[in-house]
Amino acid sequence: MDGTDTPRGCANLVLLGPPGAGKGTQARMLQEGFDLVQLSTGDLLRAAVAAGTEAGRAARAGVCDKCGASEMTRRAEDNAETVEQRLRAYHAQTAPLIDYYDARGVLARVDAMAGIEAVSQALRTIVRKTVA
Repeated sequence: MDGTDTPRGCANLVLLGPPGAGKGTQARMLQEGFDLVQLSTGDLLRAAVAAGTEAGRAARAGVCDKCGASEMTRRAEDNAETVEQRLRAYHAQTAPLIDYYDARGVLARVDAMAGIEAVSQALRTIVRKTVA
């Protein structure tokens, strides 16, 4: 989004937030509203597991090593321990990106605690400014 490698009218948008913040919901809405391409690491890993790719096998092994299960039939968010682990991972691995993007002047903040439509409107405004 700094314009150095991105043609005018194109942008890479990154939605950052803790698990359950609504990133997937908002990304789908932006995808439909602006004809964008959405990449979700979770969706990509689930597809890789389903396809039996090397990355999928590694993801499955990592999950099963942590939880001791051999089948992935429930969503990871189904228990409090997993949510707690995901929040710890977010704060350790993802939250530092906020400072990274902020220092480069390309961070836009949205209060994800607002209603879905208010968040969506704020994001649409940011996208319009970004790709203009």
